[in-house]
Amino acid sequence: MTVRSGPLGQVTWRIDFETGGKPQLCINSKIPNAVDQIKSNPMFQALVLPAALRQILLHYLWNDDEDNQEADGWLRFAEHIAIERPVEKDPLTLNNWVEDVVDSFSKQFGLCDQLIRSMEDDND
Repeated sequence: MTVRSGPLGQVTWRIDFETGGKPQLCINSKIPNAVDQIKSNPMFQALVLPAALRQILLHYLWNDDEDNQEADGWLRFAEHIAIERPVEKDPLTLNNWVEDVVDSFSKQFGLCDQLIRSMEDDND
């Protein structure tokens, strides 16, 4: 996933999909050092990355493009983080799988703990 900044009004971030389905994380250019924030700010990472991952996975699951290499890469990445993707196409089952992936991703990087530490540091 690439990261860029751009004008988003009052929206702080969004995922854009280029031609070919490659996701881009677009961060509002009003945010100081917008692109650097996602790379170095634990609070920003904890609040943005799980939601961005969720949005990307749901996009690829609902669009179900078997020939999309970008989609295949993201879904394999998700299977590596959590468990194998369900074979059935039931929306509830797929949504639960995405939530399991996001939960495993967040645990792997300790995102909630990072957020708490960052907030405590700001209060000191």
